[in-house]
Amino acid sequence: MPFYRFDEMEGQYLTPRLSTAHGPIIEGRYIYFCLNCKNPGEGSVVHYHPNELFIFPTLGKINSLVGADRRIVSPGTFIHVPPLGQHQMTATEEGPLNYLYIKDKTWTVVGLSVEEALPDRATSLAEATAEFKEAGWSAGRGEIKKDSGKASVRIDGLGNCYYPIIDALDAPPSSGNRSYSFEGERMVFGFT
Repeated sequence: MPFYRFDEMEGQYLTPRLSTAHGPIIEGRYIYFCLNCKNPGEGSVVHYHPNELFIFPTLGKINSLVGADRRIVSPGTFIHVPPLGQHQMTATEEGPLNYLYIKDKTWTVVGLSVEEALPDRATSLAEATAEFKEAGWSAGRGEIKKDSGKASVRIDGLGNCYYPIIDALDAPPSSGNRSYSFEGERMVFGFT
């Protein structure tokens, strides 16, 4: 199994039409593992995708929306976005934001506006990037396709999607051993 260092990898936009998120992507057999980076006040429009997503902030604070639940999230809190769950992640104005972004590969990394219906075929990152460049859009400010009433987005019934795990990434060691495991619909996140 190879080892990766995000600081040695080239970054790219993940869903350039809908988000300013930029960073390196590791594409495995079953998951995408990314380090999303956003400037203060920047982020995504409200969107969704059929695959499950785990988010773990490592720097800065997220103005996070999952379903109908909006919160300010600091490093040490894990966020679960269920399949088709409406969500939005924006850096607060306080500073830049970095977070681990782990998504299952039942779909691509490319999301859909909450006003868009699911297409018959997922758009690849290469296709989304080519469309973005050809149209001359600014990151996160692409055309929103509107398919009134046809979107498959889930807003209600998602439950609590926020899980505090550790007070801070630089918190002092615990007096005893502890580990956390979160099992979603398609992936598991462990923190020891």
